[in-house]
Parts: sequence; structure tokens; C-alpha cells
Amino acid sequence: MSPEQPQEDEQGSDEESMIDSQMSTLFDASAFDDDDEDDEEDEGSEEDVCYDATDDEEVLDEEPSEEDGDFLASYTDASHSVDVSDRPDIRRMFSVNDRYRFRRELFSNSEVDFVDNLNLVQAMSCYEDAEDYFYNDLQWDKEFEEVVEFMSIIYRYFNSTR
Repeated sequence: MSPEQPQEDEQGSDEESMIDSQMSTLFDASAFDDDDEDDEEDEGSEEDVCYDATDDEEVLDEEPSEEDGDFLASYTDASHSVDVSDRPDIRRMFSVNDRYRFRRELFSNSEVDFVDNLNLVQAMSCYEDAEDYFYNDLQWDKEFEEVVEFMSIIYRYFNSTR
């Protein structure tokens, strides 16, 4: 054996013992003990949070002013007042073939993206919101055949609820 080999073994064992000591420090059971001081600090911070929440609740309980009502009335339209809960499930508007085709062509073959976007559309108040979302936010091409067909189903969905 060369004289260098025992040094490497000693270094290896030193590294192992250092790792073992670090691991025992990381998983020291005393770190998980509850101290009364920590509990008192936690209680103080919870009180602050509760106090802030109480302030928020008071703000939320305020009655809307007449100015707010005027603002909302100017943007309220009979076509926008359909209750979302009165609508049918948007997924029923799509055939099985449509679901596979649109998922593949428009949502990168992601079922999650497809369903999330349908849920988002279902929560929207009108077709114009859906158009704005798909054409501006997702930047879909209005001329693309699948986009045209998908949007026609979305259009039928919003018009079937009036």
C-alpha cells in the first residue's frame, strides 16, 4: 500500500463522521420540543393577525354607497345578468371527439388545461369575456379552424343560457 491510501481513508472517515454529526444536528429531537417562550411568541403573533382580520371584517361589513350603486348600474346589462349557477355544465356542450381534438390542437394535449379553461369560461358572465380571454390573453388565431369551431361552441353555450 502506498502512504497516500491511508490518508484518503482517513479523509473519507473524517468526512463520514462530519456528515453523521451534521445529520444528528439536523434531526436533533430537541429542535422539536415545545418551549413555553415559543408558544408565547406564537400567541402574540396570532393576536396581531386576529386583530387585522377584525379590522378587515369591519370594512367588509360596510354598506355600499350610492356612488357604488350608480357605477354598477351603469355596467349592468340584462345580457350579463345570467346567474352562473343557472347555466348547464359547459363540458356537455362538447362531444367526445371535440374534447380530444380541442385538447390536442388548442391545449397542447393537456386535459388539465382544457378543463381549467372550460371552468374559467363557465365562470365568465358573457361571450365577450371569453373572446377577450382566448384572443387576447391566450393569443389564439381567430382564423385557425379549431379556434373557430371551439369559439362557436362557446358562443352557443352563452346563448343557450339566455
